[in-house]
Amino acid sequence: MIRGGKPDLSVCDSLEKGVIRLYNDISSRVNSAQEILIDDTDIDRIILGERTDFHEEVVRIVEDMTKTYVNDILGTLRERGLDLKAGCVVFIGGGGNGNGSTGRNFWRKWIERKSSAK
Repeated sequence: MIRGGKPDLSVCDSLEKGVIRLYNDISSRVNSAQEILIDDTDIDRIILGERTDFHEEVVRIVEDMTKTYVNDILGTLRERGLDLKAGCVVFIGGGGNGNGSTGRNFWRKWIERKSSAK
């Protein structure tokens, strides 16, 4: 969390919910359900809403699993008393600073999507 233009280290925390686990879970689910091998770059493109040649079901699996992942992380942050609307929260690592090309846009896209759904 950033307060007064400086990091507030009293609210720094590490969650054991990195995007590597998400990507591995997505790859496994897509392989199991559709018998398709999907790599991180493909997952990046689907998460970012870029056009792909994958069947609608593959895109749905990736989007649903990503939505669940983001909701879980946001719920965990709320349980820890962090309100993303009340201050500047900094995400570092995994989806915070990049997994492939996704990092910078990952959280923004899904947080904005969740906010606009309300």
